[in-house]
Formats: sequence, C-alpha cells, structure tokens
Amino acid sequence: MNEKDESMWNLWKKENFDNKYRDRSSCADFNPAPNPKRAEKERICDGKRKFRHYKSFDKLSWATLGYQYDWTARAYRENNKSNMPRVLDQLGKIFARIDVFHNKRSNNADSTHNNQSFTSSAAIVNYYSPKSTMGGHRDDLELDFTKPVVSINLGLSAVFLLGGKTKEEGPVLPILVRSGDVMLLGGESRLNFHGMARVIPSNVPLPSVGNDLSGLCISNFQINSWSSVLGGDSDNDYELPKFDREAIVDFMSKHRININLRQVLPPSMDCIP
Repeated sequence: MNEKDESMWNLWKKENFDNKYRDRSSCADFNPAPNPKRAEKERICDGKRKFRHYKSFDKLSWATLGYQYDWTARAYRENNKSNMPRVLDQLGKIFARIDVFHNKRSNNADSTHNNQSFTSSAAIVNYYSPKSTMGGHRDDLELDFTKPVVSINLGLSAVFLLGGKTKEEGPVLPILVRSGDVMLLGGESRLNFHGMARVIPSNVPLPSVGNDLSGLCISNFQINSWSSVLGGDSDNDYELPKFDREAIVDFMSKHRININLRQVLPPSMDCIP
C-alpha cells in the first residue's frame, strides 16, 4: 500500500460507516469512477489520482508481514518480504521467553537453542467472521522448529483445536481462546496439527474468568496496542483518532483477528538459500 487511502482499514471504514469514519486527515472523499463497471475497484481522489482497492474488505481472510508466505508453493522467498512492525517483534520476544522457561524446567533438549533471542521474521494475520473456520494443518515450513509460533488472539472468542503429530493421532484438545489470549505452539507441540473449529458470536455467554477482555467492551490497553502497530516504527506516541477507536470497537465486536508470529531462519543463517 503506497497511499494511506489504499489501506484495507480505510476501505472497511468507507464500506461500513460511509462519511462518519472516513479518514479526515487525507483525501478521503472519494467519488465514483466514471465507468460504473469499475466502480468497485477504483475511486478518483480530487479528480486526479485513481486508487485501486481490494474488491471488498469482507473477502479478506489473511494478510502476511515480514517474509511473505507463498500459499501455492508452500514456501518463503528471500526476495519477497516486508518490514515487520517493531511492536510485533517485541511481543514475539516477550512471549517466546515463556517457551524458553518451560523448556528449561522440563529439561527439553532444545532449550539450549532457545536461549537465543526470538526474531519475528514472518507473521500471518488471519481475519475471521462468525462463520469462519480453519482446517487442520501444521506450521512446518520454517527452518527453525526450536522456536515457537506465538499466536495472539483479538476480538471474538473461538474454539481452537490442538491435535497430534498426524491427523489420525488423538485426542484432539479443544481450547477456548478469548480476546487478549496468547498461545505458544512450541516444544513437543511445535509440529502438531491444529485448527479453529468456530468463532463464537459476542452474544453467546461464556464462563467468566479473571481479567476477561472478550465481548463488546474492547479495552483501552488493546486499542493502544493496535495504535502502536498503526503508528509503525516511530518512537513518537501515535494518537489514534476517536473515530478510528470507535470503528475498531465495532469491528472487533463482530470479528476475530489472529496474529501468529514465527521465526523463519535459525540463528546460523541470515537468508533463505
């Protein structure tokens, strides 16, 4: 995305909130393109520039950061990567230390390798609606399996499924994950099959737990964390506009976002062969 108005976030606000949530800090009053057949994909800003958009934000199911995952070839490419937001790399390091601590306590043979710092060099961001599911799969294309996959859950709750080393191996463990939960897929479970059975709508009652961040009330902590991501790598505080904060609350009350961070390369390598 080269222009701020081309971001999926601004497209979603435009589709769902019309004038109320358009980005007022830039040219956001779009007029339909002259050709109505292309209106879904193009808009004209100030009658000068055309912006091509994804057809619909509702069609978006995933995005990638860092090393771009090639879904067809099932591979990472050294010549196809973007910058990883610093806040995500920092979160990956913080939670990966928990995996190191667990491996030391369990005398895991890989704990020596895990002493080295975790680098979030790739991330897949999954977008879920209440009707979404995720089939059983393994995250087995990284070149260092001693490092965990750090999975951050935001928005609606969901039922996560953790299986065995093969699809036939049981039992399959269902795990209720809520907004704010972070899961580590590491150690003995690093290459286990896993998936997502269903997203739970916000009106479904769930067992209460301490410090529950799920439901319609999205905490200021979470919104401020997202603000850091939107603000990029700047050391300056990023103040999220009020209308963006309201739009985030609305979006996250109807969707689930899962950000899973992974280290692609072992410490001994600096690029993909």
